Amino acid sequence: MDFALNSGRRAKIILIFKSKLRIHLLTPNFKRSDIHASLRQYRDNLEAIWARFCMHIGTILHAQCVPPSNPICVVSVTAPTLSPGAMMTTRASANNACIRQCRSAFLHPDVSFRLLPIRRPSKNHWLPFDSARRTLARCDGRGLDREDPLRLFRMFVAVLLLLYPATALAQTVWDMPTEYPQSAMPGLGITTFATRLAELSSGKLQIKPSFDAAAGIRSAGMLTAIAAGRVQAGDAFAGALEAEDPIFALPSLPFLVTSIAEARRLSELARPYLAAALQKKGQRLLYLTPWPPTGIWSKIALNTASDLSGLSIRTYDNISSEVFANIGAKAATISFADTMPKLADGSINAVLSSGDGGAGRKLWEYLPYFTAINYSLPLSVASINQAVYDGLDRGLREAVDTAASQTETELWAALSTRLQENYARMRASGVTIDSNPAPAIVMAFHDGAAAAQSAWCARSGPVCPQILDAFNAGRP
Repeated sequence: MDFALNSGRRAKIILIFKSKLRIHLLTPNFKRSDIHASLRQYRDNLEAIWARFCMHIGTILHAQCVPPSNPICVVSVTAPTLSPGAMMTTRASANNACIRQCRSAFLHPDVSFRLLPIRRPSKNHWLPFDSARRTLARCDGRGLDREDPLRLFRMFVAVLLLLYPATALAQTVWDMPTEYPQSAMPGLGITTFATRLAELSSGKLQIKPSFDAAAGIRSAGMLTAIAAGRVQAGDAFAGALEAEDPIFALPSLPFLVTSIAEARRLSELARPYLAAALQKKGQRLLYLTPWPPTGIWSKIALNTASDLSGLSIRTYDNISSEVFANIGAKAATISFADTMPKLADGSINAVLSSGDGGAGRKLWEYLPYFTAINYSLPLSVASINQAVYDGLDRGLREAVDTAASQTETELWAALSTRLQENYARMRASGVTIDSNPAPAIVMAFHDGAAAAQSAWCARSGPVCPQILDAFNAGRP
C-alpha cells in the first residue's frame, strides 16, 4: 500500500493497495500551498504521527507498514495476503468489521475510510469524483454527501490529529542551544524552561535543547544565530556578547559584586538595559542565568603574585583578558566549548571559570588546583527571536513569559547551594581548593580591575553611571 500526497489544482490524498484497491480522498480546488499550510504546524511531529498511523493500518490489514523517510510524501505497506475479494466481501459484514476496527484504532466515531476497487489501474489514472462517489463504501455505511466535497480532506487531517489528541494540536518545537554542559547552570536553565513551558502551554510549545555547543554555536555567535533563524532561542554567556553591546560585559566586571545578593541586585538593575540591547537585535529577553563565583583553575598552586605571570590562561571575555594581561599572564579569550582541546594540547595551563557542574568535571582532568579569587559572579542571557514570540497567540506568549520567570527564580534558588555542591564534587575528585588565597594574589588584580571598570564606563556612556550609581547607593 503506498500513501501519496499529490499536488495541483485538484489535490488528492490517495491510499493505494498492492491488491489493486485504492482509497481516494478527493479534495477539489486545493492547491499544494493550501495543503502544506494545513499540515505545516504538525511538521515537527509528523514522523511520529506517520509511524502510529502505519502501526494501526498494519494492525487492521494484518500487513507490514514502512514509515516514510519524508513523512509528508509517502508511506508504503506490503500486504501480500490481501485480495480485493477478501477486502470487499459483502457490504454489511465488511462495514461492520471496518467500523469496529476504525473506531478501535483511531478512538473517534467520525473517523472513516472510503474503499474503491479498481480494475486494471494504469499509471497516473484517477477516477473522476462523480464516478468514484457511487462505488465508495464507508466504515459507517452512510452515503457520501455530494454537497460537502471537503469532508474527505477533513477526515484525513482528523486521523492525524486524533492519533495524538493531547500533543499534536498546534505543537511547535524550538531549538535552544548552549555551549555549556547540561549540568552547568545554563544547561539547568534550559531544561527547567523546557519543562515549565511544556506544562504551561499544555504541550503546544516544546523546547529541543542542545548542550556542549552540539549545535555548533558558541556564545559569541548566539545572537546572530537566533536572528538568522538557525535556532529559535538560546543561552549565551553575557560577557562574550560585548561586541554586540557594552552592556553585556557589565555582569562580569571584575570584583564589582561580592555576594549572591549583590549579583542578583545588579542583575535587576541591568535587566531593562539587557532587554533593550536584545531588542535591537530582534530578540526578546527570556531569563538571566546566574553563575557561581569565578576562580582560577591551574596546574600548579598559586601562592605568590609571581605565580600569576606564569599562567597561560583561558579567559571568557575581553575585559578578563585585559585584566590578566595587566598582571603579566598570557591570556586568551576562548569559548568554553573550545577550552578542552587547548588544555589537551598544552597551549593553556589555566582557566578562568567557576567550574560549575559538568564544566568542573572536565576541568579537573587537567587542572588539579582551584583558587577562589571571586573574580565575578557573571550571568548568561537566554533570549528568543522576537518574530517567533510575536507569532504566538496571547495565551502562549503568557506561557513563555511565565515559564521564563519561573526558570530564573529557580536558578537563583539553586545558586544558593551550588557553590558548596561544586566544591564537594571537586574535593572528592582530587581538586585542591584555596578558599582564602594570599592577599598578594588578590591585590595583584586590583589595579587591573579598576582600569577595566573605567574602560567599560567609557565604552558604555551614560549607562555606566545610571547602573553603577544605583548599585553603589544600595550597598550598606
